[in-house]
Amino acid sequence: MPLSPPFRPTASGSSSPPPSNGPLPSLPFEIIRRIIFHRLSISSSYPSDLEDQYNPSWDSWNGINGKISAEKKLEERRDVTRSARGLMGVCKAWKPLVMKYFYSSPYLTTNLPSLAQCVLYGDSKWSDINLHTFSIPGRYITLLDLSTISSRIHPTEIRKSVMAIFPLIPNLAHLKLPSGSLPIPLEEAGYATFIKNLKCLEGVHADYANGLVELLRRSTNLEVLNVIGSTTTHNSDEVESITRILNLPKLHTLKMEDVNSGHLLDGLIQSELPNLKRLVITPSSSNSISTFQEVHGNKIRSLTYLQSKYSIWSTVEDGLIPCEKILELYPNLQHLSFLIPDYDQLELIIESLRHSPNHPLSVITIYKWQASSSVPNSDGQLASEGRRGKDTLSFLNGLADDPPRGLKRVNLDGFKWVKLELGKIALDAGKSGQMRKIAEILDKVGIELGDMDGNLSPSPPYTCIGIGGGEKERVYGPLIGGRRRSSGGQGLLRMNMIALSGKGIGTERGSEEEDGG
Repeated sequence: MPLSPPFRPTASGSSSPPPSNGPLPSLPFEIIRRIIFHRLSISSSYPSDLEDQYNPSWDSWNGINGKISAEKKLEERRDVTRSARGLMGVCKAWKPLVMKYFYSSPYLTTNLPSLAQCVLYGDSKWSDINLHTFSIPGRYITLLDLSTISSRIHPTEIRKSVMAIFPLIPNLAHLKLPSGSLPIPLEEAGYATFIKNLKCLEGVHADYANGLVELLRRSTNLEVLNVIGSTTTHNSDEVESITRILNLPKLHTLKMEDVNSGHLLDGLIQSELPNLKRLVITPSSSNSISTFQEVHGNKIRSLTYLQSKYSIWSTVEDGLIPCEKILELYPNLQHLSFLIPDYDQLELIIESLRHSPNHPLSVITIYKWQASSSVPNSDGQLASEGRRGKDTLSFLNGLADDPPRGLKRVNLDGFKWVKLELGKIALDAGKSGQMRKIAEILDKVGIELGDMDGNLSPSPPYTCIGIGGGEKERVYGPLIGGRRRSSGGQGLLRMNMIALSGKGIGTERGSEEEDGG
């Protein structure tokens, strides 16, 4: 690839052009290969296996953080598709190199028939005498996301295109099915060439009980499985029970949303699942869900409870979550993500953790929400109505008063720290200022408070400028003449942060701004 000539400054006042150096140099193709790799390569589209210690990426598949991460990955695929389409036309040497990234994770909307045509055209030109047994670009596709297909494409066209490319994509590792009715027979995926290499199956509905079980019986290398259920339950008296034991030795992540019963759940209960470490479920009163937790609970290291999609408050009933027995059911649990707006059940788990100081549970992720309804009582304080009246700060304040011995970290899904670059007023205003105060209190009892990305509270630098009594003042921004000039009314108001539950936290030097709400 030709480069521009190096900049060579001429003498001042000289108007003569720079001397010509002949042909411009070219970059070695290996460097071009690395540049294209860093521009077009994307991260894995499905969760990886858990590390030995907790990592913030454990929370990147659920809750608000999971939605934001999915949107970022989708935008990343859009960007790679646009960039790769332009880079393929640079020269003949670049085209085969860029094609690997262009077709690896295609972003499909209305272009699914075009993708099928490209795969079929490449297969028609392929010969068996080549080194690879499958054609280009079929063997480049590793992610097939059918959930982004536009509704303007007729289901018959979708079925025709998918059925045409299934036999020609042997290296497919991640298959994401669309929501709603499935435009293709699920059984056909079990006979595709990629079934032995499939590592992630996402978005499949449990209603396709027999077809799903047969598909999973052939997916022996599956690592991640996401199954979506419904409000309807399968009665064993109405449907003949054909329980099949599944052989999934590499499955490490299982996500079941509103799955209460069925052939799949019965098969998972009787299967070994030796590598299962991450479980994401919706609480249910079903006996099958309870049995599944009892059978496989000792393998789980990361557990997530989700809200039901069909009823927001359906999980507040007693008995849906085994709060008092959760540490007994999951003896090796290290990370609990409780994304249900019910602090009463969460406090039962915290109380059981206080009585089990040797349990490995050390990280809890909770969803940040506020009191649904509260009225002042006779003392002028807020009294909650119902069991959802407590807010996040009250819960965190209770942890600070009586911290469990084994708890080391609390993450808030749906909350992000204000960036340090925005200055002192933004840091100490509103909910960010309240969270920073409670983070300092929790830190004194050995508990870290992280946001949805796993980041801790930003710590501004201190200076040794005395402001009386040997105190130190937090400084934000450049120093001018040994002190920072006031801006925006800074220093006009000093406030005492009122801690939650009617207790005062105290005054910190440098917190002179009004709470921004």
